[in-house]
Amino acid sequence: MSRLGELAAYKTIVAERLIGNPNVCKAVFYSDSNYLAQPDVTNPEQLLHESIYLYPYNPIGSGNENEVRTWITIALNDFNGVGSSAMRAGFLTVGVVAHKELLRTDYELLRTDYIAAEIDGMLSRERSIGIGRLQFAGMNEIGLDASYYGLTLKYRPVDFG
Repeated sequence: MSRLGELAAYKTIVAERLIGNPNVCKAVFYSDSNYLAQPDVTNPEQLLHESIYLYPYNPIGSGNENEVRTWITIALNDFNGVGSSAMRAGFLTVGVVAHKELLRTDYELLRTDYIAAEIDGMLSRERSIGIGRLQFAGMNEIGLDASYYGLTLKYRPVDFG
């Protein structure tokens, strides 16, 4: 497989890790403010391409902007080669976005902050997704419009190549 094909496969590996985390699945699937008290999601694979996207999904302008829901996006940014075709630099970016009606929860954190903390716990210093150890490289809060808010988490593979 080409290096670009390998990079694309890494997004799938991250998505599989996300659906393997019952708390992330509950936070994305349930709209209840006490989502952690809900039963485990029976078929977490259903979240792929419905709530967990392997691209930077944005419902604004798509006809879906009135949906009250939460989603996660996974993207690879700024990868480039140095010298040969080996990939040497880039970022794994994970976005977490929720409708404003879902942000407040029965827990100490906003829904998006809770999901981000779970993701960070899973990915920081992660080695087993194939792009090297991941180092936290930053977080930004985002607002897509007056109804959707969230954040992006950025990770840099530090021993990739």
